[in-house]
Amino acid sequence: MANPVRGSQGFTIVNYFQNQHSNLAAHWFTLSKRVFEGMPESEKEGVLSVVNLALMSFFTLASGHLNAAYSYCGMAVRLTNTLGLFSARDIIPMMANPVTKPRAQGLLQSLCVLDCFLATSLGRPPAVHKSIYASGPFQTVGASLHNHTIQQCRPDGLHSISSTFYAAQLMSETLEELYYQKIASQQVAEQIMERYNVWVQSFRLNSSSSASSGDPNADGQAVGYLHARLMLHHSVILLTRPFLLYTLVRPYQHGTTETVFTIARDSPSMMRLCEECITASNETIALIQAAFDAKNLSSRNPFMLYFLFSASIVILGNELAGVCDNVRFNWSIACATRLLEHSAQVDFRAAKFSHIFHSFLAVVKSKKQD
Repeated sequence: MANPVRGSQGFTIVNYFQNQHSNLAAHWFTLSKRVFEGMPESEKEGVLSVVNLALMSFFTLASGHLNAAYSYCGMAVRLTNTLGLFSARDIIPMMANPVTKPRAQGLLQSLCVLDCFLATSLGRPPAVHKSIYASGPFQTVGASLHNHTIQQCRPDGLHSISSTFYAAQLMSETLEELYYQKIASQQVAEQIMERYNVWVQSFRLNSSSSASSGDPNADGQAVGYLHARLMLHHSVILLTRPFLLYTLVRPYQHGTTETVFTIARDSPSMMRLCEECITASNETIALIQAAFDAKNLSSRNPFMLYFLFSASIVILGNELAGVCDNVRFNWSIACATRLLEHSAQVDFRAAKFSHIFHSFLAVVKSKKQD
């Protein structure tokens, strides 16, 4: 998802495929699929199959085929459950071995992040239950995040994976409590928000610090931490968006005399949640713009694309209804326009999102002129 370091082997490979106008993710998917299909039947129920299925999910996601990615990710999760990897750390030698254990943890954490992201973006239930996040290989994740900052991370990217996994855990809790159980009350939202504030203080992320460290893995690390921060901000959006939508829709419901202003007057806590939603949306766009300016982002990044589009639609909806005063509206929309148009050059999903975005923006501008 990150631009390779110039002069590295990865840069040479990516540059070659770009000059050939080839879909790099499709090539890697084909390679992973051939490896998986070429395995003996006795090995297809092993850990290497989990690796290949996770790679196939990742590469189909990068190609924009989310439904296929969701299917492959589900297969990987079910196989992982069958092997017992989510419930016992020492069930296989690679988890008991102190050398290979961090890599195995990284694999399982990446699988959880993939599952959470795909479930969120497709509006489907995750294959990984939220209880798994606190079990087996993940028992030490929370402690490590509380005790380390980005400057203390190892240069191999594993801590970056753990940070993204931690953010996925928060998103999973939000989805479970607010959406799947359908208990979207202000009290529940404020309780989750309180946990969010405690958690976000426990690891201070700076997506640009690793990019200036001189580390050859800096770009990948910066994008890894960018994904973690985007997932945290999107958790806030998921948490507060129902209340923003309620405030948007309520004045138009049959038989009501309420307006946005009367709701704001009568329910300060409701408006506070709406303001949190707009703030998180602005911050999402600002983070992506900063990574883009630092040249850390590739043109095809499905994580960035989904979070950018979601934040942009929230900001446009708020501007159309005038729920909250957003002084950063013009800047955020200008950034979103540039970022979507940049991605649309190589990503067909970005082109679709860009069309929807510009259509919505035209409606907002038309209303302002009226």
